[in-house]
Amino acid sequence: MIRIPDHDSIRVCEEAGKWLSGQRGWLLTSPKDCHATLQFVGRDLENSTVASVLFSAFMLDTGPITLQFTGGFKINATGKGTYLVAEIRADQLLLDVRDRLKKQLAEMGVTPKDGFAFKPHVTVAKAPAKTVAGGLPPQIEPFYAECSELIVKYGLRRAVVDL
Repeated sequence: MIRIPDHDSIRVCEEAGKWLSGQRGWLLTSPKDCHATLQFVGRDLENSTVASVLFSAFMLDTGPITLQFTGGFKINATGKGTYLVAEIRADQLLLDVRDRLKKQLAEMGVTPKDGFAFKPHVTVAKAPAKTVAGGLPPQIEPFYAECSELIVKYGLRRAVVDL
């Protein structure tokens, strides 16, 4: 996960928070928890594999990553929940970092658990599955976020890597 800096997270969450005041059943993501997921690996790995996955973040060695928020919001609905997300432009650096991570995981024998196309975003609110949203928050001014932390999280294990 690429951690979104607090000042940028607050910017997105404030607009979502205004929208949530007219919605039922939604929970706003705390700005300190805002991130862009690069790859979901599931919850069924052996301990030795988890250690390798945690270590994989150190091998990426990218330097800070600049994410471009498009200013748009959309609803992503799955069987597990309904999510309000802030959209991020999938630029070449972000795609390259994700591809490198997927390659490293494959070399470790880890099969990704998300079978859908990579659409970078930050989840800013969630609701139970099948929740119907009343519209979307208004578009905000597009902006860039300079991200300098990569977080690898698996169950209770967590590693934070400075980019």
